[in-house]
Amino acid sequence: MLELISALLGALIIAAAAILGYRGAVASVINAKSRSDSGKEDNLSANDKQVSQSGSDKQNNQSASDKQNNQSASDKQDIQSVSDKLNSSSDSTDLKKRALTGQTVLAPAAAVESSAGGKLTRFGLPVSMIVMTILTCAVWILSSFLHGYELWRLISNLCLSVFLTILAAVDLEYKRVPNRVLLVMLVVYALVAGIYIITDISNGLASIFVSAAGSLFAGVSFLLCYIISRRQLGGGDVKLAFLLGLYLGGGRIFSAIIYGILCCFIYSVVQLCRRRLGLRDGVPLVPFLYLGTLITFIIVG
Repeated sequence: MLELISALLGALIIAAAAILGYRGAVASVINAKSRSDSGKEDNLSANDKQVSQSGSDKQNNQSASDKQNNQSASDKQDIQSVSDKLNSSSDSTDLKKRALTGQTVLAPAAAVESSAGGKLTRFGLPVSMIVMTILTCAVWILSSFLHGYELWRLISNLCLSVFLTILAAVDLEYKRVPNRVLLVMLVVYALVAGIYIITDISNGLASIFVSAAGSLFAGVSFLLCYIISRRQLGGGDVKLAFLLGLYLGGGRIFSAIIYGILCCFIYSVVQLCRRRLGLRDGVPLVPFLYLGTLITFIIVG
């Protein structure tokens, strides 16, 4: 009974922290995007000013000839203005008649850019975030009954579940891995590891060495893929691999990467067969690392 209560309590903590963290991560992604867009607009405005300054000299030279042409053209415009007024009065009466009869008047279409990739639920969250949160909570409860974690692994897995749920949902919707979430992820690990070393120095130091080995293996592997693929792999994925190795350690990080790559391969093959994905198209990698980690929690613990 106590194990059930602790598992349900952990699931509630994961759900609440993941939802709150997702909102903060989305806000940071939108702010970063707006700052980059404003920087591009500032550069364009500076270039426009230079072009306008260089073109002002040409306009001054042409102003004299333009005045002469305008004087000759003003007479023609006066003649046409009378006819335009007559035509506009007839058009306005047509518009009034159409408005009174209930006919619609078409306006030019404007381009609208959506800020999110998926549909939002009534809770203000995308469907993918709701599904991932439920899946994470279910895996947490199942793995708690299967393996019965010790205290420090329990805390580590709990924090990792929250962060991976946030990052997977953001990467799936916005194709971004926020640096702020990665920084918080690193700070939380440092705090947990520091408390572990203070309370149990021998086991704490051994756990740190295992985590360092896993971080080195995952980080270097993803960094090499980043270099070989000519930056087709995102830099955020490389940073996450380092942190994922810290949380999972040497043995479990290998399983998480293998399962994640296998899920990514199956998804890519299915999408290629359905012709919804091209050979040169990329897919967000963090959701598959998230799935690989959940599978590792169930199988390995």
